[in-house]
Amino acid sequence: MGHTNENLLKGFSGRVGNVVGYYRNGKYYLRAAPSQMKHPDTPQQLAQRMRFRLVLEFLSPFSNFLRIGFGAYATGRTAFNAAMAYNLRHAISGSYPDLTVDPAKVRISQGLLPAGDEVNLSVSNNTLHFTWQNSGKGNSGDKVITVTACRELRSVSWLFNQAARKDGSAVMPMPSCIENKAIDGYLCFYNEQILTNHLRAEFISESCFAGSLLFS
Repeated sequence: MGHTNENLLKGFSGRVGNVVGYYRNGKYYLRAAPSQMKHPDTPQQLAQRMRFRLVLEFLSPFSNFLRIGFGAYATGRTAFNAAMAYNLRHAISGSYPDLTVDPAKVRISQGLLPAGDEVNLSVSNNTLHFTWQNSGKGNSGDKVITVTACRELRSVSWLFNQAARKDGSAVMPMPSCIENKAIDGYLCFYNEQILTNHLRAEFISESCFAGSLLFS
């Protein structure tokens, strides 16, 4: 890069050919224009972009719930970004370019309360039935959050259930809009203090995948 005070270049700025002129601190400067060559993306870059896109598409319908589920991990970032970071590392299956999000590996809440064991999902009489084994871990009075997601409709519903950990089961009404649609079910436990906006890790458990089913 060179500079000059001569009148020859006075007032010149912009680009001519591969030379760029500009004025700074009382002097006129010339420099070579940056190369326009674009290096092709590497397979690793393409794979990472695909991973990011897949997780973003999967989690976007959960965005409101993630404020609760990952709220305790939102320091310096949003709860959604905290959930993205976890699921980018853990929820992708396959090898590029055949990558997919595995719903069973997805986590929509993260916390320090004990999670459920042997969580399952079934449906009867237009009602979803969540069941789990009461292994004695955690406080028996911890309540349940039941969550359903319809990927086809990109819709998510959740319920702060009145069932407790000790009950081993909880029910959730089926939204009519998901009739004849496939749904995924998730469950986590919470301490009722979280309802007063105490989004602390000790007030919620990590989520458990309850299963997928076709409601018909």
